[in-house]
Amino acid sequence: MQPGSRPRPDLPIGEDLLPKIKHIVVLMMENHSYDNYLGLLEDRGEGLSLGPDGLPLAANPRQDGSDLAWGSW
Repeated sequence: MQPGSRPRPDLPIGEDLLPKIKHIVVLMMENHSYDNYLGLLEDRGEGLSLGPDGLPLAANPRQDGSDLAWGSW
């Protein structure tokens, strides 16, 4: 396609090329939010290391130093 050319020159100018799309949603998140929501998806970014049980190996320490493991809340 050449610069300035139309994607479908066979159709009239202004023709709706995507008539079934009603809405476009743009989701913007900072890195921390991306990792929290999407970090476990396969083949997406670094993700989290998983143990043999399929749960993430990462844990947050409680004030007493013990780990707040996944699923323990």
